[in-house]
Amino acid sequence: MDLENGPIKTVQSVFERTNKQSYVTHSSHFSWVIEHTCSWQTLFWNALSRPFVLFMYEPIMQLLGIYMALLYGIFYRA
Repeated sequence: MDLENGPIKTVQSVFERTNKQSYVTHSSHFSWVIEHTCSWQTLFWNALSRPFVLFMYEPIMQLLGIYMALLYGIFYRA
């Protein structure tokens, strides 16, 4: 199939939909966000808690946090 002359797909934003349509995407995270309607409190809570969850469960983030705390302590000690 020629990519330049392929079928035209209409793209809609999540905010443009009028009814509860479910859009199919390739990413499982985005498909969950698009298929489920969430309140702004849920989205706000997820956005604020995500960095802490990432820090708790990812060892590379823990090491990076310890390293940055050590650098902060060295450079800004009194």
